[in-house]
Amino acid sequence: MDEAPAYEGLTDAEVGVAVALSQQIADLIKGRSLSVIMTALGIAGGTVIAEFEPAGLKSESRRLVDELFDAYHVWREAAVAAPDLGPCCICSGTAPSNILMLARRAAVPGHGWGCVQCGLPSDGAVAVLCDGCLTLYQADAAILTACCRGWPATDGRIAIADLPQGVFEHNLAMHPESGLEEMRP
Repeated sequence: MDEAPAYEGLTDAEVGVAVALSQQIADLIKGRSLSVIMTALGIAGGTVIAEFEPAGLKSESRRLVDELFDAYHVWREAAVAAPDLGPCCICSGTAPSNILMLARRAAVPGHGWGCVQCGLPSDGAVAVLCDGCLTLYQADAAILTACCRGWPATDGRIAIADLPQGVFEHNLAMHPESGLEEMRP
């Protein structure tokens, strides 16, 4: 969004609150998961309210935070229509929102990831993780011991050790835009 927001009817001080809050939130949410964003939004709102309270602007900053939370809830309701991914492959909890493409074949051919550019069929295994488990996985990939047997919502889970043997990965020669083919031995 390159367009500056309209602050009609606000004083210069109130615009300052809005701009500061917007920048704090933009800095806090950049590249983060939804749960981290909501935690950060709560913290940012409290920080901004505390920071501007002496100027008598607590009510205006609270109004802005409330508007942001309202916008979040509208967005979250729209996100509910996201596809069902079944349970998280690590904790078995609900609402995974991260899909990992594994370098192994799926147990059910045609029910995984593939690539049109390099001609891979949709036979690659996937794992679905909730935000909390994604963070744990990023710290230690060995904690991922199960993945989707096929379609995440309907085909169940399988131990990665029980997947068909062999590697399933992109043909980097067919992906010159990536620059990764130069990294191959």
